[in-house]
Amino acid sequence: MVQESRETLSTKASNVSVLHTNLGMTSPELMRKVFEAHVGETTKALIIRGWATGTVNESLLPLVRETTERGVSVFILSDNPADKTGIRKLKYEPHVEAVAAGAIPLRDVNINQGIEVLEAIQQEIDLGKTGKDLNEAIADRFGTPIPQTTQ
Repeated sequence: MVQESRETLSTKASNVSVLHTNLGMTSPELMRKVFEAHVGETTKALIIRGWATGTVNESLLPLVRETTERGVSVFILSDNPADKTGIRKLKYEPHVEAVAAGAIPLRDVNINQGIEVLEAIQQEIDLGKTGKDLNEAIADRFGTPIPQTTQ
């Protein structure tokens, strides 16, 4: 079960971790340490709280790829509380590269619905879904795939 209050989006639920990112997260060595602290042996899914429209720093991309290759689902949630939706287009290189690395951007939700997303992922895990099945269940529920556009 999710062990979090409704007031905050915590760093850790039972099998779901949340990684808060920011523009200053550029050091690959530091990012590996932070990432490993969030993705442990019991982690089945990771929510990356990307800034603005769901942008993720390039230093995370190899870690996202490694994590998804191990069968851990990675979802990107927009940290834009003023907007009513999440990521609408894969327009910028970090968006496209994160998807290529295996992350799933969430279109119909953003940080305002962070607890709902966390709980939904944990519920699907509790039903036995992991990997591709978990990815599909959450993508169906929160509106991906997202169209790719060019600048």
